[in-house]
Amino acid sequence: MTQIQKNRIKDQALQKFLDALLNIIIDKFKPTELWLWGSRVYGVPRKYSDIDLIIISDAFKNMRMIKRRPYFLRSIEFDKYPDLEDVDAFCYTQEEFEKKKNDPWMFKDLFSRGIRII
Repeated sequence: MTQIQKNRIKDQALQKFLDALLNIIIDKFKPTELWLWGSRVYGVPRKYSDIDLIIISDAFKNMRMIKRRPYFLRSIEFDKYPDLEDVDAFCYTQEEFEKKKNDPWMFKDLFSRGIRII
């Protein structure tokens, strides 16, 4: 993550998540893209705001969509970090993301307000 990207992350919960798990995510999934967005990135988190993450990796090929988030969380051993905020992980292959990224409903704010980590 570049210094510019790091400077854009003001939320302590996001920083704590990245400090704890970014290298694990990179090692296990070799993502081609990793995005953060949502209320924590935009500076308006609420009491129960989670961490919104999009991970693009071929590790999800041939895996049903409904199984990807649990697989991701198990793989990074998220349950070993009880002090981290919940993560809403959207897991796509590069091909799927290319098809979906022009959907204004799905990624309305991602490219204009989100932070690309990788």
